Amino acid sequence: MLRSAGTSTTTFNNEFIVPQTQHEAADTDIIFWKFNDPENPFNFPLWKKTMICFILCAHTTWVTMCSSGAAAIAQEMQEEFNLTPVVSRLPVAMFLFGMALGPVILTPLAEDYGRKKVLTICLTIVCE
Repeated sequence: MLRSAGTSTTTFNNEFIVPQTQHEAADTDIIFWKFNDPENPFNFPLWKKTMICFILCAHTTWVTMCSSGAAAIAQEMQEEFNLTPVVSRLPVAMFLFGMALGPVILTPLAEDYGRKKVLTICLTIVCE
């Protein structure tokens, strides 16, 4: 048995989660998984779960390195290309602006079209 945030409870059946009250059903989006459904992430094989985790960890590490890499060479860029200090820091500012604005735009798209599609499209754009 699972307890929700309110006073009502939700029972776990072998087939799917059943809301106990009408109020609970109206406030939540319930995903119904059949028993042993291959689309359910809990039923993914271990290699697939490991691959997804590895790709997301590598992506997070890559993004962190990209943001700090441009900051580390700002002084050299300024001298090499005869830039002002503000312009030499512009790549870092734009990168961080994109990191801040991206979730505001991409989160609703991921909710509407699916996280896999949005992540695949974004990684394709970045890697090209």
